[in-house]
Amino acid sequence: MWGFSRRKSTALGIDIGCSAVKVVQVRGDARTCSITACGWRPLPPGAVREKRIVDVGVVAAVLRELCVDLHCRGARAVTAVPSSAVITRQLQFPGTFNDAELELQVWLEAERQLPHAAEELALDFVSSATADGNTGVIVAACRKEQMETRCAVLARAGIAAIVVEPETQAVERIFALSGEVAGLHALADIGVTSLTLYVLRDGVLIHEREHVLAERLPLNGSDAEMSAVQERSLEELIAPLLRALQLFHSSGSPQRIARLVLAGRGALLPNLPQELEHRTGIPTAAAQTFAALRFCRQFDAAELERTAPLFVLALALALRGLRDD
Repeated sequence: MWGFSRRKSTALGIDIGCSAVKVVQVRGDARTCSITACGWRPLPPGAVREKRIVDVGVVAAVLRELCVDLHCRGARAVTAVPSSAVITRQLQFPGTFNDAELELQVWLEAERQLPHAAEELALDFVSSATADGNTGVIVAACRKEQMETRCAVLARAGIAAIVVEPETQAVERIFALSGEVAGLHALADIGVTSLTLYVLRDGVLIHEREHVLAERLPLNGSDAEMSAVQERSLEELIAPLLRALQLFHSSGSPQRIARLVLAGRGALLPNLPQELEHRTGIPTAAAQTFAALRFCRQFDAAELERTAPLFVLALALALRGLRDD
């Protein structure tokens, strides 16, 4: 799984979306992991557009108020840059390079292949030996502006970021938590204005595509509003999901998706998993984000179970903060 520290530590996962900020705080060690706080707060329209933070001050104020309400203090904070802002490359180098030589070659190759100057990039990479004795490297890079803006939001909210990672790594981590990674699995993250379909093969992300929703979902998620949405637009939500799945299958994958997990605001719609399973034949369920974890404080179990799909990314980011780096 992950290399957790043996000493108990506290980590905070912060998911900054287009319409809301979501926070999950965890405390754990190598043996146990518990939820100590979780919550979300809506953002004013226009503060974040297309996953790009437009108003740092407004987003920071919302995050600060949320963390004060949740009593989050002294945690190792992890947040994410959107996958659309990250460029990945798979490279290969001679196995004779030492660490310093490998890092230099990665930067030189990144500068040659990527559409930005090296000084504009934030870059990270992981390496492993290949069967032929060479060194395989996976490089992830984004513009520094994307990372620095998110760090600025956390800093103005009084929180220090220890890690800023691509959303895709968080998606892979949350599937690893379920223990079911063999074969094809899909996650549909249904937000207020868009949905993103992620498909993983054996726990590794192989497909990601965002689709704009024709009708905005309600933000506060009251039972009355969600019932009204179900009556007038459930089909309008199912249709883009079916198109997203069809687009993936048209890419030529012969393997059938074994499981579809729903996350985000749309996953709270009554009967959506059942209807999708009926239409697609794929076993479908809302994300049970906290199913494998304990709780340190008194939580409303029924409310947590209902809203669990909202916190998929925030939990995955919090778990990253428990790694012993």
